[in-house]
Amino acid sequence: MIVSRAAGRNFFRAIAAAFLLTLALPAPARAQVDFGITAGPTIANMSGSYVDNSIATWGVAFVFYVEWHFAEHFSLEGGVSPLSQKGAFEVESPLQGEAYDYRTTYFEIPIAVNYRNAFFGDLWGYRIFAGGSPAFSSGCDVKPSTQFSFDTECSAETPGGELAGTDFLIQFGFGVDRLFRGGSGLGFDARYSIGTSNLFSEADENGLTAKNGVLDLRVRFFLPITGPRE
Repeated sequence: MIVSRAAGRNFFRAIAAAFLLTLALPAPARAQVDFGITAGPTIANMSGSYVDNSIATWGVAFVFYVEWHFAEHFSLEGGVSPLSQKGAFEVESPLQGEAYDYRTTYFEIPIAVNYRNAFFGDLWGYRIFAGGSPAFSSGCDVKPSTQFSFDTECSAETPGGELAGTDFLIQFGFGVDRLFRGGSGLGFDARYSIGTSNLFSEADENGLTAKNGVLDLRVRFFLPITGPRE
């Protein structure tokens, strides 16, 4: 199962709109570019007609990113996430006689547009952001929910079948940053991701759907690489 054409078109339209925005808004005298790292837990679940019932599972994600502050209140952010864990536990399906646990991992390339503003003078700032992330599956394990540990990789013969090779996540959220002299800082992000691809071959072959839903809670650290923010 590949990412839908409509989702891909909407993604590229959003990126194009972000670049057009850079031309429409005045840039500060010295636009700052930051390099940063975010890391934290993921709280993932699945939804759709393939899923009668399930509970969320915890994982971890980390991202290396670059953020371009192209205007006073706007920035464009792009990153690479070598590891983002998802899945769901105690998944009950109309096609299975018992509940199963799924643990999946992805390599992701998140891109977002941020709206920023300051409060308490210039000591703190908040962000509201939205964007998307192509996600490439790098692992999938499955087990009966009554079994303690994972020891079976997802395949055409396992419950659920094969995991789709790609997903496209629509993402939105907010964050708060503590800013320091020179432009570095520490922050916190909360974001929700909605998957657009049907995850499992068994669901797809039977006209059912199973899609990702993920809440990320991340701590972030960033440093300016082109000069202090104006």
